Amino acid sequence: MKTLNKLVLVVLIFGLLACSSTTAGGKVPRPMPQTRIELLNGGYTPLLAYRGNPLVLVFWASSCSASKSMIKELNQLAGKIDPARVNFLAVSLDKPKDYDQLLGMIRGTPLDKLQHAYSGNEGDDEAFIAFQGEDIPQLFVISPQGVILAHERDTTFVEEYLRQQGLLVTSS
Repeated sequence: MKTLNKLVLVVLIFGLLACSSTTAGGKVPRPMPQTRIELLNGGYTPLLAYRGNPLVLVFWASSCSASKSMIKELNQLAGKIDPARVNFLAVSLDKPKDYDQLLGMIRGTPLDKLQHAYSGNEGDDEAFIAFQGEDIPQLFVISPQGVILAHERDTTFVEEYLRQQGLLVTSS
């Protein structure tokens, strides 16, 4: 009987933890941090430049299989949406030694629907720190007004949000 009680307690605890938040971390909604990103071409742009349209922001690395899967899903999703109405930004946290691998993946796998950023600073990336990043992949959905609506680990919320906004009309 004690074993059954322990099992029920463990199941309840995991159930409560799983239901406590649908986000990957951090409270939402909250204002988007005022930071900048380093684009893959070496130029910098402030994230405030993306205001006016929804922004889907993902922190990822080419060495992470979950990241690679997410980035491919986002590229597919971005292909179904007018790029003038939604911004998709993929910030790579790859190590400097993996830079060539990153470029090869971006060029070799059609990831052309996403704008790419890379600082070479790994987890010390300015934007990653400003967004209170902990691990990868991390996905943020940001409103046109610059409010973080979701901090997720999968693309489900992105699709739902874009569909609710009338931006995604085709089914996946």
